[in-house]
Amino acid sequence: MDSGLLYEPLFTDIAPTGPEQVFDELRIGKLFSTIKDLSESATA
Repeated sequence: MDSGLLYEPLFTDIAPTGPEQVFDELRIGKLFSTIKDLSESATA
């Protein structure tokens, strides 16, 4: 999954400014890191 999808209409319908509106900075970092790790393991 491309983490940029968190800024697409499906998510922004709930949080118009993106995940930063819902999560604090630490959790956003963990969220993007987890998405990256999962995407990399899925393509390996």
